[in-house]
Amino acid sequence: MPLARSIASVFVAFAMPSGSHVPGAGKRGTCDRPRRGERSGSFARYGGRCGGEFALARALVAVSRIIAGHGKEQAVNRYVHYREGQVAWVDLTTTDLSRSAAFYAELFGWDIDDLGPEAGGYRMATVATQPVAGLLQASSAHPLEAWSVYLSVDDIDDAYERAERAGAHPLVPPYALDGQGRYALVADPGGAVLGLWQGAAHHGTQIHSFAGSPGWFEIHTKGYDAACRFYREAFGLTIEPLAEDDGFRYSTARLADGSAPAFGIFDVSTSRPASMASTWTVYFLTADADRDVERAVSLGARLTFGPEDSVYGRMATFIDPQGAAFNLIEPPLPEPAPGAAAPVAIDASERTGDDPTASTDADPADDAGSEGGQADRES
Repeated sequence: MPLARSIASVFVAFAMPSGSHVPGAGKRGTCDRPRRGERSGSFARYGGRCGGEFALARALVAVSRIIAGHGKEQAVNRYVHYREGQVAWVDLTTTDLSRSAAFYAELFGWDIDDLGPEAGGYRMATVATQPVAGLLQASSAHPLEAWSVYLSVDDIDDAYERAERAGAHPLVPPYALDGQGRYALVADPGGAVLGLWQGAAHHGTQIHSFAGSPGWFEIHTKGYDAACRFYREAFGLTIEPLAEDDGFRYSTARLADGSAPAFGIFDVSTSRPASMASTWTVYFLTADADRDVERAVSLGARLTFGPEDSVYGRMATFIDPQGAAFNLIEPPLPEPAPGAAAPVAIDASERTGDDPTASTDADPADDAGSEGGQADRES
C-alpha cells in the first residue's frame, strides 16, 4: 500500500529515537502527581484521583464491563463508524517487519496477514477475525520504530486544510488507498506525527472488547498549550484539563459535544530531553497484566514501568524487541451486583462459541465512559 512507502519517510523527522521512551513510575498509595523536579510518567500511571473522577478511569471501567462478561451474555462490541476526532486506527512502523509481527502475534494472539506487494507489504493484525492494527516496514533510508495513530475525519480534504490552518505542518496530502479509504499525515504544533483517516471499505479498528485491542491513546507533547489549542480548533474537540499544577499538566480530548473521551494530552516539556520529539503512545488491553508482562519480557521486550495498579487498572510500559514503545492495561473489573458471581475477564484465546460478527454494532462513543453513556447507565 502507498502508505507503507510514504509514512516512514516522514515520521523520521519527528519521532523520538528508538528505545528512548522511559516513563516515570507512579507508586500505589503515593501522591497523585510527581513532586517538583521528579521525572514524571503519564497522568494515567498515577494511582490517585488528583481531585476527581477522570475520563480515562470511566472509559476503562466501561471497557472492563465488556470484557468481564460470560459466554454469549456479552456480545463483542464492534465499531461500525467513528466520529470526527476519534482514534480509528493504529499501526507500527518497524525496521524488521517479520520479527515485530512474530512478537506481537505471540504476545497478543494476533493473526497477522501480509496484504501482498500491491499493498507495499503492509500487514493486517486481527483479533477474533476483526482488524485491530497494522504493521509496515520502515525504509532503509529512514529507520524507525514507532506506533502511530489515525484520527477519523468525515471529509479528509477539509480536515487536512483545517489542520494546516490550526498550525499543523503538512506531511502527506490526502491520498486514496484502493477503495479502503483516504489518509493524510500532518505533524501537530508540538511535533507529534498524526494520521488522518476517512474510511470507505475500511473504517478502522473493528473490535474493542478483547485483549490485544487498543484501549487508550495519549500524546506526549513538548508543546502542550499549542497541542490543546490545535486539537480543539482543527477537530472541534473539547479539551478538559485534569491536572494543571506543579509542572504536571494533563488534559483529556473529548468529542465535540463534550461526551466521550477520545485521547489524552500529556505535557512532557520538562521531563523529556530536548533531543526527543513529541510522540503518540498506545495502550493495549489485557485480561491479565502480570501474565502478559512475563510473556512480553520472555519474548524480548524491555519492561520500563510497572506493572503497577492505579484507579485505571494495572499498567505496564515496554520497549518492544525492535525499539518501539507500547503499553498494556488491565482495566479494573466492575463490582458484581449483590448476590451475583464475581466477573471474570475473558481473554480472546479463551472465548469459545462467540461470533464476533454477530455483535451489538455499537457506536464507540457509547463505550468510552461518556456522560450518559455505558459507564453512567451501568453505575
